[in-house]
Amino acid sequence: MDMGMPLQVFSSINVFLGFLQLVLPFFPSMFICHLAFLSFLACN
Repeated sequence: MDMGMPLQVFSSINVFLGFLQLVLPFFPSMFICHLAFLSFLACN
């Protein structure tokens, strides 16, 4: 069994978690903007 493989998987998971921590704060504002845009379209 190669010991380099779990380290590679762990580092990729770590990068993915860091990416999620970067992206997640933007999701609520995007969702609110999308809802506001939809309500704006519905009112017209």
